[in-house]
Amino acid sequence: MNTKRAIAVTVNGKIHERLVEARMTLADFLRGELDLTGTHLGCEHGVCGACTVL
Repeated sequence: MNTKRAIAVTVNGKIHERLVEARMTLADFLRGELDLTGTHLGCEHGVCGACTVL
C-alpha cells in the first residue's frame, strides 16, 4: 500500500512540491523538508499550541 502523497504547499510566496508520508504533520514538513525551524513541537499531540502556524 502506498502511504505517500504528492502535495504542493505555498510558503513565503514560493510553491514547494513534494512526495510525503500521508501522516506527516505540517510542522514536520516545514522543519524537515524546507529546513524552516521556527515552528516548534511541544506535546506532539496538537494540544499545547506550540506548533501553531500562521
